[in-house]
Amino acid sequence: MTFLFSLFALVDIAWTVWPLGSALATANESRNRCVAFCTGRVAAVAIEITLGFPMSAHPCINTLDAVLFGNRPFSWKRKIPETLAMCGLALLVAILVPNVSDIFSLTGALASTPICFILPVIFLFKLSPNRGLKNLENAAALALFLIGLIIMVVSTVISVQNLIV
Repeated sequence: MTFLFSLFALVDIAWTVWPLGSALATANESRNRCVAFCTGRVAAVAIEITLGFPMSAHPCINTLDAVLFGNRPFSWKRKIPETLAMCGLALLVAILVPNVSDIFSLTGALASTPICFILPVIFLFKLSPNRGLKNLENAAALALFLIGLIIMVVSTVISVQNLIV
């Protein structure tokens, strides 16, 4: 699978760099290259998305299965409906949300902020032998945690407001 992604990354780079030669071509050649570029670029992006969605959906489906059913053995009777539900949910979101930037802002508020601000502080407190706030490093980490929490709440509220309005 890594080979395929590498191949499509090279194709993507080729479709991006190749039209730069159009500046040296005649007008007719330039027009033909532009049409080929647009067609090839759309095809490359479609293939990348088609191959990339299962790579993203697979961990989500496995997590859903683990949360709902624990450590039960693998079953196609369970896996197929979970996969269809996950794909249906993704399709529903894609149809109902007119602007993908709304999804990006909500994802950034709910995922990026904890990864950047909150989780490192939690890891520090978990791994640090000095558990008290008497240490200046721990006090600064707690301040970072609180600032990250405030940023996450405010940005989530703003993202949800943008979705509603």
